[in-house]
Amino acid sequence: MWSVDYLLYKLRMFFDKEVVKIGFALLFILVYGTFSELYLERGTLAATINTPFESFWFVMQTITTVGYGDTVPVTVLGKINAMLIMVLGIGVLGLFVASMAKWMVTDVVLKKSGYKRTKMKSHVVICNGGVKAHSLIDHLSADGIYRLVLLSVLESQPSPKAEYIKGSCMNQEDLERANISCAKTVVILADILTNPDESPEAVDAKSILGIMNVRKLNTDAHVLVELLKHESIANAMDSGADEVVLGETLTTNLLVKGTLHPGTVPLFNIVLSPEYAEGIYEARLPGWANGRSYREIMDYMLNMNVTPIALRNQKGLKINPKMSAKIDHSSILYLGDHEITFGKNPWHPDGKG
Repeated sequence: MWSVDYLLYKLRMFFDKEVVKIGFALLFILVYGTFSELYLERGTLAATINTPFESFWFVMQTITTVGYGDTVPVTVLGKINAMLIMVLGIGVLGLFVASMAKWMVTDVVLKKSGYKRTKMKSHVVICNGGVKAHSLIDHLSADGIYRLVLLSVLESQPSPKAEYIKGSCMNQEDLERANISCAKTVVILADILTNPDESPEAVDAKSILGIMNVRKLNTDAHVLVELLKHESIANAMDSGADEVVLGETLTTNLLVKGTLHPGTVPLFNIVLSPEYAEGIYEARLPGWANGRSYREIMDYMLNMNVTPIALRNQKGLKINPKMSAKIDHSSILYLGDHEITFGKNPWHPDGKG
């Protein structure tokens, strides 16, 4: 069964074409009226329409029923032509004004109900609603640098901080309305609201299908997905996910740590807090770092009052890696405190390399 919102969406699609047609009809009447009256009136005795502007002014007065009387046709053919312009122009102008009014009202309704296609680019698309989505939107919108779109099956726009698209990441048409092909980042949250009785495996299967649909439309976006089961991680990564957040494991590990080592949970809460995350920066190492050991790079960083936290390379992400670990062209450091601008090669006499 089609919803009222969906019918409004279809009406909008049809109505857009009608507005264009009526607009062209009005333009034709304006052009025809201007040149026909000028042709019939110019050069005749006592003519008041002798220039293109005067003719256009007369047509505008006629179709808007203003009728100042400063420009009037004096010839019989000019008056007959003016009557034709009156009948057609007033009718078409009325249709055009009514169509524009309906178009604007429908536009507002569609935007609130989530059926309007977004025009955003380089934006963040958050799939599936809920408490986590609200929290994520609040934190990201606080910086004012992220353009946010929420793709969800909620009945109405849940937050003014994100543009709302009604739909699901399992439907490619909904993803297209979210302009997923131009998205910079896609966050797929576990859909635990649509059917609360679904098993964790079924919820993860929907998330993985969402990843595949996103990748069909956008191969460059960074895709972050929340999963419920550890067994789903491999399938998610194979489907195109860049990063996986495992809610079940995270919660369980925190409980275990708090039981075995009292006092450690606050530490993890600080690390996971948005305030702490804002102080972590990603730095891609320059070419001269290739082949160097992690100890050498760490000493270089510490001399610049920057604290290395972790290293990511082709072998994966390592917190506090071995000092003998080698840096390669894909290595990325995670830094605490502040960002860094790399200078010259400290191991080369001329700073080159």
